[in-house]
Amino acid sequence: AAVICVADVVSTNFDSLKKSVHEINQSTLVQCTVVDVASSSAVNKWLEDIVSEHCDLHGAANVAGIAQGAGLRQSPTILAETDEDWSRIMKVNLDGVFYCTRAEVVAMKDLPAGNRSIVNVASIAAFSHVPDVFAYGTSKGACAYFTACVATDVFPVGIRVNCVSPAGVTNTPLLPQFEPNAKSLAEVKSLYESQGLSVVEPEDVARTI
Repeated sequence: AAVICVADVVSTNFDSLKKSVHEINQSTLVQCTVVDVASSSAVNKWLEDIVSEHCDLHGAANVAGIAQGAGLRQSPTILAETDEDWSRIMKVNLDGVFYCTRAEVVAMKDLPAGNRSIVNVASIAAFSHVPDVFAYGTSKGACAYFTACVATDVFPVGIRVNCVSPAGVTNTPLLPQFEPNAKSLAEVKSLYESQGLSVVEPEDVARTI
């Protein structure tokens, strides 16, 4: 049976995740662990524990992220970008991707040859050059660049590394964070759709991964 190991900084959605996977495939085991991806030691221990218990790691998807509210600040918006916001977002969106990717390569390179794959999730924000949300956009642009470089680096050892940058807006718990003034998720969706942006479901991104 397949084993899916999931990490999040909070355990709020663990039970619902296990239930949804069970409804799709009852033979799939889901193991959930509270991990702060902004901590390299926590990430390293999590990956070490996975390989120690299951003796393998076929694939990994690094999707943790922090959003940033848009359209809330007067121009020039760069003046409102605080050290705290910049550091907090970079620690998860960029440092976390680096820590996870590195730990996954450490695990995979010493395992028997196989079709091993790592996928990092960036964003269309990496390419849209919006004059706002500087930390978020920069972190996603750096994620895409980092992923391409690592892909070239580890391909000779049999590990594929790719980046997915969802276009439009993805309907995840992060969505309301982009529009803090919206009163409901439906209002957020309506706002983006009025701007010609599509709202895609997590399953759409998952199929691409």
